[in-house]
Amino acid sequence: MAAGIYLIGFIILDQPAETVVLRLYGLVVAVVSLLFIFFDRFLWKFLRKLPGARSVFKHPVLHGTWKGTFKSSYMNPETGEREKPTEAYLAVRQTYSSIYLQFFTRRSTSESIACELKKKSNGRYEIYTIYENEPPPLSRGTSPIHHGGMILGVTGDPVNALIGS
Repeated sequence: MAAGIYLIGFIILDQPAETVVLRLYGLVVAVVSLLFIFFDRFLWKFLRKLPGARSVFKHPVLHGTWKGTFKSSYMNPETGEREKPTEAYLAVRQTYSSIYLQFFTRRSTSESIACELKKKSNGRYEIYTIYENEPPPLSRGTSPIHHGGMILGVTGDPVNALIGS
């Protein structure tokens, strides 16, 4: 892209190369940066829908809100019983170069501190994340703020499920 802008500049400006490079440097940086941002945030999702494009833009599209069931290993200290499975939501914000997760249950909210989408040697994708969980202030006596890790397997292309622990 930068080379194309410079080539057009050489033709239009008809000046020595040093002059063209110096005059167009800011424009080139701005245009290439804006195109990268546009691609990273929006364009790759659209391009991936085109026939044959999945082999070029391999990242699965996970962006959106996922509804599921959360099975906790938490033991209630008052009753000594495990919690029953509960409805949960996972909000995924994704660009081509980054991914961010927020996890919601009726008891608390977690958000990713570090998160990465990786392709495994078998060709399947997984999301690896380290999260911080922050229960409501009145629940912190039995469920304090804590950190943890989560691995989610990505199923289907287009994606139809996220499964993990």
